[in-house]
Amino acid sequence: MSDKKFTTDENLKKLGKQVRQLRKGRKWSQQKLSDVSGLAVRTISRIERGVMNPSFEVLATLVDVLGISFDFLFTSPDEQDTDLQEMIGLYRACPEQGRRLILASTRAMAHELIEQPSTMP
Repeated sequence: MSDKKFTTDENLKKLGKQVRQLRKGRKWSQQKLSDVSGLAVRTISRIERGVMNPSFEVLATLVDVLGISFDFLFTSPDEQDTDLQEMIGLYRACPEQGRRLILASTRAMAHELIEQPSTMP
């Protein structure tokens, strides 16, 4: 665990920067994110500028709409596992039946690879 302490302002600025990068990575305007999420453009702007401390519900909405995990919002870019985030996004985009199929398939493949590590290319 890091000994570095952050102020609330620093944390809000980091969160805002991350939301902005995720939005721009999808080539979305603030208006598009607003349309998709149901959040006001002003709310999105204030989050991105680091001047608003969003509620859990607002963060949950952003996580859902952006197809990411909560921890991804708070992880610096050099610590992010983009392949894992892509998998999470694909999983979240599927209906419940598809999610169950993905999870069952992933479990089976993981067990196979764990038991047979020498078969990997």
